[in-house]
Amino acid sequence: MFKTMKLRTKLAIGFGLLILLTAATGGFAILQMGKVNEASTEITVNWMPSIRYIQSMNTKTSDFRIAELMHVISENSTQLDDLEKQMSDIKASLLKDRDAYAKLISSEEERALYDSFANQFDAYMDANARMIPLSRAMRTEEAMAIMNGESRSLFDAYSATLEKLVELNIAGGNAASENGDVMYAQARNWIIGAILIAALLGIIIGVVIVRSLMRQLGADPSEAAAVAQRFAVGDLSQELKTRENDNASLLAALKTVQSSLRAMTADTRLLNQAVAEGRLSARADAEVHQGDFRAMVQGINETMESFVLPITEIRRVLGAMSEGDLSQTINARYQGDFEELKNALNTTVNKLGETIGQVRTSADALNSAAGQVSATSQSLSQGASEQAASMEETSASVEEMSASIAQNTENAQITNGIATQAAREAEEGGTAVRDTVQAMREIAVKIKIIDDIAYKTNLLAFNAAIEAARAGEHGKGFAVVAAEVRNLAERSQSAAQEIGDLAGSSVDRAERAGKLLDEMVPSIIKTADLVQEIAAASNEQTTGVSQINSAVSQVNQATQSTASGSEELAATAEEMTGQAKQLQELMDFFQVAGTHAMVTKPAPTRASTASAPALRVGADEHKSGNEEFIPF
Repeated sequence: MFKTMKLRTKLAIGFGLLILLTAATGGFAILQMGKVNEASTEITVNWMPSIRYIQSMNTKTSDFRIAELMHVISENSTQLDDLEKQMSDIKASLLKDRDAYAKLISSEEERALYDSFANQFDAYMDANARMIPLSRAMRTEEAMAIMNGESRSLFDAYSATLEKLVELNIAGGNAASENGDVMYAQARNWIIGAILIAALLGIIIGVVIVRSLMRQLGADPSEAAAVAQRFAVGDLSQELKTRENDNASLLAALKTVQSSLRAMTADTRLLNQAVAEGRLSARADAEVHQGDFRAMVQGINETMESFVLPITEIRRVLGAMSEGDLSQTINARYQGDFEELKNALNTTVNKLGETIGQVRTSADALNSAAGQVSATSQSLSQGASEQAASMEETSASVEEMSASIAQNTENAQITNGIATQAAREAEEGGTAVRDTVQAMREIAVKIKIIDDIAYKTNLLAFNAAIEAARAGEHGKGFAVVAAEVRNLAERSQSAAQEIGDLAGSSVDRAERAGKLLDEMVPSIIKTADLVQEIAAASNEQTTGVSQINSAVSQVNQATQSTASGSEELAATAEEMTGQAKQLQELMDFFQVAGTHAMVTKPAPTRASTASAPALRVGADEHKSGNEEFIPF
C-alpha cells in the first residue's frame, strides 16, 4: 500500500511521524523537568526559608537575652525605657518570624519541635514579665536570680530546640536535593532513551521514504534535474543508466524521452545535411516516430516538398542568366514568401536587362569621350611643360634679385651701424670741446692772475732796488737780488700775456669747433635714420621677394604637377579607351528581351594631338554631340 501512495502522501506521513515523535519526546522531557523543578522549588520555597527564619529567631532571642541583662544592670530610667522598647520590638519581630515559619512546617516531627519551642519561649516570656518589674524597682538580686535561674534554663532549652529545627531543615533540604539529583538522572536517562528511539524511528522512516523516492525517481533528484536541464538546452549526449527491470521511474521515462529526441534529432540532422548537400529529394521516415514527433517529421517532409518546385524554377532562370540570356522569367504562381521571391527574381532580371542596355549606351559614349580626353590631355601636357620651363627661369631670376636685395640690406645695416657710431662719437666730441673751452677760459682767468702777480712782483722789485740804493754799500747784495727778481717778474708777465693771448685764441677756435660738431651731429643722426629706413625697406623687399619666390616655386610645382597629371590623364584616357572596348565586348555577351547583340564601333581618334584643343564639357557641347553622352 505504501508503495502505491503518492510522493506528497509519503512525505506527509513521514514528516508527520517525525513531528509526533519530536512532540512526544519534548512532552516527556517537559514532564521530567517539571518533577526536577518541583524538587528544586521545595528546597527554594520551603527548606531554605525555614532555615533562614530559624536562624533569625535564634539571633533575636540572643539579642532579647542581652537586652534583659542590660536592663537588670542598668540604673538609668531613660535607658530602662529604651531597653524595654528594644525588647518589645525584638519580641514583635521574633513572633512575626515564628508565625511565618509555622506556615512552612511539612512534617509531624518538625511540628512537635516547633510546638516545644513555642511553649518554651512563652514560658520564658512569663519569666521576663516577672523579672522586668523587679529590675525597674532596682531589686537587682531578685531579678538576677530569675535571669540566672528559671530564665536561663528556658533560654537554653528553646535554643537547643532551635538548633534541632535547623538540623531538621538542613536534613530535609539535603534529602530534597538528593531526590532532585535522582529525578534528574532518571529524567536524563528517559529523555536520552526517548531521543534515541525517536532518532531510530526517524532514520527508519527516512530510509523508507528515500528508498521509495529513489524507486520512483530512479536517481538522485539533483541528477534527474540536471538531465532535464541538459535536455532543455538540447544536450542528449549523456548515457542514462537505470536499474534492472526499471520501467516506471522518472529516470526511465527520461531515458525513453532521450531515445525519442535522439531519433527526432537524427532525422532532422539527416534532412539538414541533405539540404546542405543540395539533395532536396531526401525525406525522413515518419513511421518510426509516434504522436507529435511523427507529425513534426511529416511537416518537415512536406516543407521540403514545398521548396522543390520554386527552387527548380529559380535554378532554370539563374542558369539562363549564367549563359547571358536575360529574357527568361518565372511565370508560375506561388504563395507567401515564394511569390515574393519569384517577383524579386523577375524584377532583378528585368532591372539587370535595363542596366545592361544603359551600360552598353554608356560604354559607347565613354569610348568616344575617352578619345577626346586623350587628345586634350596630350595638348595640356605640352603646354604645361613649356610653362614649367618658363617658371623655372622666372624662379632663378627672382632668386638672383633676392640675393642682391639681401646684400643691399646687409650693407645698409653696416652703414647704419657706422653712422650711429659716428653720431655718438660726434656728440661725445662736442661735449669734449665744450669741456675744453671751459677749461681754457678758466686757464685764461688763472693767467690773468699770474700776470697781475708778476706786475706786482715787478713793482716790489723796483721798490726793493730803490731801497737798496738808499742803503748804499750795505744794500748792494740786496739790489742784485731785487734786480734779478724784477727781471724774472718782467719775463713772467711777458709769458703770462703771451699765454693769455694764446688761450683766448684757442678758446675762439674751440668754440668754432664745438659749433661745427653741434651742426654735424643732426646731419649724422639724419643720415643714420635714412640708412635705417633704407635697411627697413630692403628687409621689406627681401620679404616680398621671398614671398614672390615662394609663390613662383608653388606655381612651378603646380605647373609641373599639371604636366605630370596631364601625362597621367593621357595614359588614363588610353587605358579608359581600352576598358571601354572591353566593357562593350562584355555587354555584347548578354541577350536582353526584345534586343539583339550589338556591334561595337571604334572610338574616334585625332590626326594630330599637338594642336588639339582642350576638352570642353558643357551644356552646349552636350546638346550638340551624342544625346546619350554622359558628361563627367
